[in-house]
Amino acid sequence: IDGLRFYGSPWTPRFYDWAWMQDDADLAQYFDKIPDDLDVLVTHGPPYGILDRNDVGTLCGSQQLLHAVTRARPRLHVFGHIHEARGMCQRGDTDFLNVANLSSDYTRLHDPVVYGIA
Repeated sequence: IDGLRFYGSPWTPRFYDWAWMQDDADLAQYFDKIPDDLDVLVTHGPPYGILDRNDVGTLCGSQQLLHAVTRARPRLHVFGHIHEARGMCQRGDTDFLNVANLSSDYTRLHDPVVYGIA
């Protein structure tokens, strides 16, 4: 899109019994497909240790996704899934953006996020 390369994946570690979920060890088969030369990575869930702490303090992100993002180094990684961890941080060359806008009980708390990338 406008010269930017995007890649997306719905997969996330098992969290209850919802769609697109597997044990984290089994997710490498999907996250290994993330290309190295992309600008924006969009996933449903976060990488392990990055904007992934739930309301009881548990880190809920994917270690397999963390490995893939560390390798691929996208300029921006956008995700949600862990509603309580909404926010932005930067690690290396990558901006991480948890854009969850609902509470854990699905009440809308925040407006959509606008992020500029050139």
